[in-house]
Amino acid sequence: MSRSFGQGLREVWFPNLIFRMVRSPTLPANQVVFRVPPRCNKFDIFSYLTNIYGVKILDIRTMNYATQITRRGGKEIRREGAYKKAIVTLDDDFTWPTKPDVDKPEFKEEWETEKSKLYEQTVKRKLKGWRRRPEPEEKKKLDTYRKTQKEKEERRIEGLE
Repeated sequence: MSRSFGQGLREVWFPNLIFRMVRSPTLPANQVVFRVPPRCNKFDIFSYLTNIYGVKILDIRTMNYATQITRRGGKEIRREGAYKKAIVTLDDDFTWPTKPDVDKPEFKEEWETEKSKLYEQTVKRKLKGWRRRPEPEEKKKLDTYRKTQKEKEERRIEGLE
């Protein structure tokens, strides 16, 4: 089988493209589905996959999907962006990596600590207006500082009168 793409590949250094791999149970083992930006052509897809991941590609098929607009009562509610679907035929069979075993105790402990850290960060980031809410210790310090400043101001006013 002859290659439909030439060997004069462009080198890809810092790609600003996002290729999302999509699971498709109906395809053969040597085919993979990607969701790519609409501006990518077959040559870009070929260059990207061969230069970045070092895979050997036999064929690429692409399909364009238009923007989908959800309307209710004549008003636009949601707009899904346009995308291109690329079915890439590889030289070797592709196997998806196995899912991590989330029932292991060390994984659960790590997840719980990460979850508690994230929760603490979100609590700290909650905004009141445009300012972040101070921690309880910070709040006590601020209250004492404000009281001393208020007392100084009152003494200054009393001294002037």
